[in-house]
Amino acid sequence: MRKNKQLLFTKVLYGVFFIATILSLIIVYIDSDSDLLFKFVSAYVFLAFFMVLYIPIVTIKNLKVFKWRDIRKSLVTFIILFLSFSVLNYGFNYMFRPESLDLIKTLSVSFGLSAGIAFFDFTFLKENSTKYKG
Repeated sequence: MRKNKQLLFTKVLYGVFFIATILSLIIVYIDSDSDLLFKFVSAYVFLAFFMVLYIPIVTIKNLKVFKWRDIRKSLVTFIILFLSFSVLNYGFNYMFRPESLDLIKTLSVSFGLSAGIAFFDFTFLKENSTKYKG
């Protein structure tokens, strides 16, 4: 029952984040000086910070109910994707923008993208998943 509440909360949080992202982009695009809109964008920044903390914690917590074989397969997928995205991103930056090569930016984008792809199924824990051992 606790996992169902956690899954529901995670889905609602993602939905609110998606809608708030769209609204914040519109607010920033129209460049309004309203106090209410400034408070909304400030709340969105807080929500984004909360998401950065919440999602990795939930994913790590959910790892304990999966089989080690599936976790290892996701780790290998993560490493392969991380290396591939890093090389591709650095290569494209080298070819098209050689004056602005930034290794930290390249590695952070590659890390986030590959972690999101490799560990997505651990964040949204489902009991009917083939990887679920509980």
